[in-house]
Amino acid sequence: MATLKANNSNRKLPDASDAMASYIALWRSSAVDLPLALMSESLRFMGHRLQA
Repeated sequence: MATLKANNSNRKLPDASDAMASYIALWRSSAVDLPLALMSESLRFMGHRLQA
């Protein structure tokens, strides 16, 4: 008779703090870093156009 093996029974499950840190990193990249990068590029472009 075949016996079932445990799938990585000693593998650590992610805890809530890991999940929260991942969510915060995702939120920061989409809500903070992206708008700042777009504003920076827009200001750089406008500066070059005004100098020309």
